[in-house]
Amino acid sequence: MPGRRHRHGDRYRHWDRHGDRYRHRNRRVVISDYLIEHRRRVAATIVALSLVLAGTYRYRRSRLGPMADRQLLLALLAASLADTASDTQTRVRLARLVEALGPDAEPLLADLIRNSSDPDQAVRTSAVRALGRIGGGSPQVIEALSRALTDAEGVVRQGAAISLMQLGERAAVAMPRLRLALEDRDWRVRQAAAHALSTIAPSAEDVPGFIRALDDPVWSVRVSATVALKRTGIEGRAAIPALTRAINDPHPQVRAAAAAALRVVSR
Repeated sequence: MPGRRHRHGDRYRHWDRHGDRYRHRNRRVVISDYLIEHRRRVAATIVALSLVLAGTYRYRRSRLGPMADRQLLLALLAASLADTASDTQTRVRLARLVEALGPDAEPLLADLIRNSSDPDQAVRTSAVRALGRIGGGSPQVIEALSRALTDAEGVVRQGAAISLMQLGERAAVAMPRLRLALEDRDWRVRQAAAHALSTIAPSAEDVPGFIRALDDPVWSVRVSATVALKRTGIEGRAAIPALTRAINDPHPQVRAAAAAALRVVSR
């Protein structure tokens, strides 16, 4: 009969609505699909509960003790983020919710990055960007972001460099790894590293790397290098010959940035 399911050995037979066609499905596949759907529903429930708790905290923070709410919320989020079998979209939302908790959430995000065990690139990216936006800048955070500069995915490495830049001088200990990132195979990482180095604490030690970046095949990286040299001020005088050549760069934005940098470093 249409829609009727018959058991046949180790398989289930699914009839279509006309009753004249069927497909086989292994029992293990059926169970596996059920477990995946179950995990998805559990994760969605945790997200919903977390949102309720977060709203409750904001509403009642002056009366019921915010730390208790936050610790409960962090425990729920940590448990859900640890389930790498959950779907990526849900876990990315969880990471963003963790960010909303501010500095209290930094240890959880730092562990997520430092362990490098999360298979989802989107989750790792959300975690590294969140640490920069939170802005706590603890040694644990700086160390985790420094490790993320060697992540297998370029977008994660780029996010780590951007977050270190956002932390400013507190990220000075990460400067050696950022200098290595200037040679990264991904141009987005090279560009982010140039911005980070010139924002955190540019010095004469960074000038050789910036000079090499003036020959980068990507014009936007060359622009970032000229801007970085401008920020080094008179300590960037060793770059005067390279900047002079950059005035003849094929791209107009590079030429303009090189001229501006040359005026500063040659004072």
